[in-house]
Amino acid sequence: MFGEDCLALATGKTNILLWGDSLAAHYFHGLRETTDPQAVNILQATQAACMPTFNAAAQGNASCRNFAGQMEAFFGDHKPDLVVLSADWLEYSRPPRFDGMIADLRQAISKLNGAGIAVVLLGPAVQFRARLPSMLMRAHLRDIDARSEDFLLQDIFTLDQIMKAALPAHEKFSYISVVDTICPARRCPLTIDGGIPLAWDHAHLTAEGSVYVMERLVPMLGPKLSFRSEAQRRARNLEIP
Repeated sequence: MFGEDCLALATGKTNILLWGDSLAAHYFHGLRETTDPQAVNILQATQAACMPTFNAAAQGNASCRNFAGQMEAFFGDHKPDLVVLSADWLEYSRPPRFDGMIADLRQAISKLNGAGIAVVLLGPAVQFRARLPSMLMRAHLRDIDARSEDFLLQDIFTLDQIMKAALPAHEKFSYISVVDTICPARRCPLTIDGGIPLAWDHAHLTAEGSVYVMERLVPMLGPKLSFRSEAQRRARNLEIP
């Protein structure tokens, strides 16, 4: 069960709920660091290896079924302004599960929209063939150029296009292609900020990677979101013990 701090709405602010698995959780840091805390309140409901769905029967284990039940109860008496769905869609869509995944997502989106809640779904995250830091180190030791196309798991681009077609936008729903935004011409950054890997394993973003990605995605989430000012960012940096 989640504590009240994770799912507490804030009066007078735009309340955004990040719902999904660990590939939703890795966006939390960037979302928090990018948005103005005086205007935006971020809620987090993430459970490892659990898809954001109300269909508890489709979840693979008791923990995920409990997670689905808890979220259904939460939405029974809470109404955030925006729900952001993210997960390891590549894993949940493996044959023959794609149609079932899409059906569950459509049901969840419809239920939230019916309650007056806007929904954004973030498409497949950038994923690599193996742990990115290890791949970068091997390339360095072998004096080989680290090329994005050699490191990336190409399936993410195909799945992104299929999901986008299966989940068309409408009044209270939009689909955001993470890979289109972060990887123009299918070339994704491998390192940022002077050599920091984008991800610390095959997909989960480093803290710096999370900020890098969310700086580009937040403007697409909706007009009500305010960016953290430069003064707020500097003050935030000074809080580091």
